[in-house]
Amino acid sequence: MFLMALGPLGLTHEDLWHVTRGQLSDLIHAYNYKNYLARRERAELAVFVALYQGRKPPSIEKLCGEWEGGRVMTPEEANKYRLENIKEAGGRCQAIKRR
Repeated sequence: MFLMALGPLGLTHEDLWHVTRGQLSDLIHAYNYKNYLARRERAELAVFVALYQGRKPPSIEKLCGEWEGGRVMTPEEANKYRLENIKEAGGRCQAIKRR
């Protein structure tokens, strides 16, 4: 967690004294989601290029994964994760928590 703070997030050792663990966790979560959105945008461009060339493009989810449960998963992992949440909720779909 602290390597992420000092590396990609660009925080200094002094900044760590003023940031709580929860705030740091939120910053990491936001950083990962921002990277996912950038990866998704690049995947959309790849799909457009494939369409332009007359080829059948893969789905965007296959190229960059799906954001589910606070992390990037393959479509198969995301479906398994959703099924587990449904089972935990006793089959009630409204009880599924999207994180």
